[in-house]
Amino acid sequence: MNEAKGDLVPPCKSTCIKVLDSCNPEKMSEDTQKFVKEFIQPSTFFPQDCNNYPAEQCNDSPQLSIKPKCFSPLIEDQTWIKSNKSKDIDENFCQNGCCLPCPQSYSLYPPNKMQNGFLITQIIRAISAIGSGIMLISYLVLPGKRTHPSILILFASLMIFLFSSNVFFSIGNAKKIQCANEVTPSTQENNALCGIQGALLIFASHATVLWIGTIILSLHIHTVWNSNILSKRYIFIHTNCWGTPALLTIIALGKKSISYQFSTLCLVKVEDSNLLFFYPMAIVVVPSFFLHMATFVHIFRVFI
Repeated sequence: MNEAKGDLVPPCKSTCIKVLDSCNPEKMSEDTQKFVKEFIQPSTFFPQDCNNYPAEQCNDSPQLSIKPKCFSPLIEDQTWIKSNKSKDIDENFCQNGCCLPCPQSYSLYPPNKMQNGFLITQIIRAISAIGSGIMLISYLVLPGKRTHPSILILFASLMIFLFSSNVFFSIGNAKKIQCANEVTPSTQENNALCGIQGALLIFASHATVLWIGTIILSLHIHTVWNSNILSKRYIFIHTNCWGTPALLTIIALGKKSISYQFSTLCLVKVEDSNLLFFYPMAIVVVPSFFLHMATFVHIFRVFI
């Protein structure tokens, strides 16, 4: 309708035909037929004869607009508008010109609740990164901290610092990690920052576990068996603690498995997470836990 003059802009003939076809009683249930006949067909706007509607240039009127009407939290799909309804900015999250904005999980909660919660956790993680950085520096500069077994703690501190420092990729502006644009979630292909953060997180996570596992093994061997054998096995230790995380990270990048997953983190996709993240982690964590418990049991028996 032209709001200034109050006259109607007729739809296309094809639209009229589709309306009549959609309201064909033969395609409806009995209850739907009753509703259509009672409330829709009697309307003055319901078409009776499609021959009176224009068939050509019917969409060229300046009174018509292809802009969609999107209600919060949906936003307009500018790609859909500019392409005259032929393309979506992201077909997974857009339909008929309206899109669920990225990150989509925000739309499930009251405004700013998720953002404020993530900001608080980012601040805590930043403090943790600073603390681990101080510990790393102390092991670098203090005398005697770069020899076995303290050097194991030095490398573990380095990995904990790298693990914690991923927060600096997104603190204060989480969406630069979470989203490639206003609708599409980040992947390593559409957001280089997401790929870098994800690769660093995968590498640091595995390396942290391996170095801490090595510390536990060293403590057990020294305490229970009174041996310092690991001090002569650093070629094996470095190969394992750096090589294994690097290999898993390269595989994840090669499979293009890094994408935004949750919070403010890019990590391995769910379908690849067991193989590339959780199973390798469990192979180290579970034996390390039981080995650590065995060490405490031995110490407890000695003192008793």
